[in-house]
Amino acid sequence: MRAELLALRADVKDLLEAWNTATGMVRFVKWLSTFATALAVLYATVKGLSGR
Repeated sequence: MRAELLALRADVKDLLEAWNTATGMVRFVKWLSTFATALAVLYATVKGLSGR
């Protein structure tokens, strides 16, 4: 029974590590999309103002 508990603990630890990695990736993708949107808005603003 103790061996099963230790194996389960290791599995839960691995699952938690995977969850934290996925959460970090989601945060990075959100940051990247915000940055890309800001660049697109800046580009559109500069392009729109230079046409006058």
